[in-house]
Amino acid sequence: MNTIEQKKIFISYSWSTPEHDDWVLSLAHQLMGDGVEVVLDKWDLKEGQDKFHFMETMVTSPEIDKVLMICDRKYAEKADIRAGGVGTETQIITPQVYNQVRQEKFIPVVAEVDSDGHAFLPTYLKSLIYIDLSSESSYAMEYEKLLRNIYNRPSLSKPKLGQAPSYLLEDSPVSYKTTSMIRGMDAQLDKFPARVNLFVKDFLAEFDKNLLDFSIDSPADSYLEIGEQIMDKLTQYQPLRDDYLHFIDKLFRDDRNFDVTIVIRFFENLPLHLSPRSEGYRQWKTGQFDHFKLVSHELFIYTIAIALKHDNLRVLEELLLTKYFFKEGRSDRSEQFNYDYLRNHFDLLDHYYKKLKGKNYDNVHADVIMSRVPEFLQKHELVAGDLFCYHIGQLHDIDWFPMTYGYNTRNRGDFEFFNLLVSKRHFAKVKTLLGVENSSEFKSKLDALIAKGADRGYANYRGKIPAIDYYVNPEAVASQI
Repeated sequence: MNTIEQKKIFISYSWSTPEHDDWVLSLAHQLMGDGVEVVLDKWDLKEGQDKFHFMETMVTSPEIDKVLMICDRKYAEKADIRAGGVGTETQIITPQVYNQVRQEKFIPVVAEVDSDGHAFLPTYLKSLIYIDLSSESSYAMEYEKLLRNIYNRPSLSKPKLGQAPSYLLEDSPVSYKTTSMIRGMDAQLDKFPARVNLFVKDFLAEFDKNLLDFSIDSPADSYLEIGEQIMDKLTQYQPLRDDYLHFIDKLFRDDRNFDVTIVIRFFENLPLHLSPRSEGYRQWKTGQFDHFKLVSHELFIYTIAIALKHDNLRVLEELLLTKYFFKEGRSDRSEQFNYDYLRNHFDLLDHYYKKLKGKNYDNVHADVIMSRVPEFLQKHELVAGDLFCYHIGQLHDIDWFPMTYGYNTRNRGDFEFFNLLVSKRHFAKVKTLLGVENSSEFKSKLDALIAKGADRGYANYRGKIPAIDYYVNPEAVASQI
């Protein structure tokens, strides 16, 4: 059991009225009852003792932890004119208050206020914070403050000093508004939850605007040189991309019932970066904007992976089952597309990347994506997101190839979303995403995919991609509680 060190205090007061003397005596008894040793003239000053020596000893003694100065009208008057015992104590205390480092030893305790509610305080104490015991309604709370002060046990303790945020130690200063928006995201949305959609719109608009900084103004002519330019731009873009990932991670984890349509519109606008966004361009070279294909593809995989990680089925359904109206340049197209429209590939980076790494790659596009996974996410989570797009695509006749699957580090049969389909409860939650009404319909879909055979994947790509029946026996779907 924790123990608190015993404290010893001295009470200085004025002999104003019998009622005031009783009030002081009552306070002294209350403090004694709470374990505070009180030195008071009424029981510590004996006949024959020098009262002035007694006062000086109590005020200056290192054994006295606190000196309580009980302030009423009479105490303030006597202190200001240095009259009587209070005046003597004032002459002793004043240099202690002004010259000593431990000013907190002296605590003004207000016992009386004037008609306007102002405390009676001697002039030399007016700058000190006081305890107000003059009101019955607040007495208990103020007395607790006094007791905590004496025992040095404040109700609010100063927090432990932490370390400077890591972003202050980065070589380059924060340059994107998106970074500061993320840092204030929780506070903003906790304070104004109804503004979540406005916040999401503002963040994605700011991100989209910053993407413009990563186009290539003067593309080189050779494959090696344009590849180097692309790689440089992708490297420079990475901090901005990580802002997006942090944002999506926070948003999908807490959900806050935001409108997923805002994110859908964001993806619909991404193809606009595949051509000039300003009026100044009349023509442009091949490859000048091609790296935005990787940007769009990578962002969509991450978005699905993070939604899957947080089991946010609402977001997954909206993003994977919706029809997109993708925009390109100044086109007014109205044709609808599935999410596989964002599964892009370009080969302008290949020659430079292979030279840079000193070896050949089955898929440079995939290796670039996997080599850039931030520390706060796991590579297997990204692969799972890519593979999830593939499997949901199979169930809805959407052509998505999981190019990152060759970098899978998990057991081929380990996919919790599909492993749990044996549960009736889980199946009921995800059947809309699977595109079926009941388990029989889902089993029929699986049988058709198995018969088709194409789901067994691409044997030359570091192992075959497993079909859904690899994770769960079709006959066992929705068979358990």
